[in-house]
Amino acid sequence: MVTILKGLHGVQNYLDDVIVYGRTAAEHDRNLQAVLTTLQHAGLMLNRAKCKFSCTCFPYLGHTITAQGLLPNVGHIQAILGAPAPTDAAKLRSFLGLTSWYSRFVPNYASEVEPMRACLRNVFFLLVTKGMGCAGMRIARWSAHLLCFNYEVSSKPGSKNVTADCLSRLPLPTCVDTDSTIEPDMVTFLSAEPRALSLEEFSKECAACPELSALRQQLLTGWPKNKKTLSPELGPFFHIRDELAAQHSLVFRGLYRLVAPVSLRGALIYLAH
Repeated sequence: MVTILKGLHGVQNYLDDVIVYGRTAAEHDRNLQAVLTTLQHAGLMLNRAKCKFSCTCFPYLGHTITAQGLLPNVGHIQAILGAPAPTDAAKLRSFLGLTSWYSRFVPNYASEVEPMRACLRNVFFLLVTKGMGCAGMRIARWSAHLLCFNYEVSSKPGSKNVTADCLSRLPLPTCVDTDSTIEPDMVTFLSAEPRALSLEEFSKECAACPELSALRQQLLTGWPKNKKTLSPELGPFFHIRDELAAQHSLVFRGLYRLVAPVSLRGALIYLAH
C-alpha cells in the first residue's frame, strides 16, 4: 500500500488502514479523489461499510485523531485504569507494555515507571545448560543477553537429557572440524583481557560524568517541549526521553540497557568487539 500511494499528498496509511486529510474541505476532496483514482487503477476495492468520510474526529491505531491533535483513545485509557494489579513478572511486563503505548502523553513517563522496571531487573533466572566449562560462542551470546539479570548456571548431564534422539546418542563418525574445536579457547581468550567492568567501577564513572550528571538533572526537572533549549550534549537524548530513567548514578534506557559514561564508551566498544 505504501508503494501504491507513494507521491500522493494528504494521505497516510498503516497496512490497509488509509487516512486522507486536508487543511480545507476543498483540499481534502482533491486528495481523496486522487487516492480513490490511484486505488482503482491498482485494481483495489474498498469496503464501503468500513469507510468514513468528512470526519473531524476518529479513532486510529489506539489513538483519537482530532483537529486539535493526537489524543489517547478513551476506551483504552479506561482499560489501563481498570487493569488488575500485576502479581508476577510476566504480568508486570505486560502491563508496562500496555502503558508504554501512551508514554508520550505522560510527562517523565520513564521516571514514573522506573520502580516497576526495577522490579523486572531484579527477577532471578536459572540458566540450564549441557556441558561443563567453556560452552562455546552460543553460551557466550546467551550470557551477554543475560548480563542484566541475576542467575545461576546449572549443568544437565547428557544421560538425563531424555529428549535426545538416537542419532545424537550414536552419531556417525565424521572428520574433525579444526575450526570448531578452537571455539572454547577463543571464548576464554576473549574473556581474559581486557577484564570486564564491575558495577562499582561503572557507577563511579557515571557519577563523575558531566554529561550523565546533566542528563540526570534533566530527568529530575522534566523535558522541554522541544530540544531547541537543550544543551548540545543533551540534544541527542531528546528523541528517546520517554525511554530514559535515572536510578542513583545510573541512567537506564528501557528496562535493561544502561547509558554509558563518556569516559567508558571507547573501552566498552572495544570489549564488545
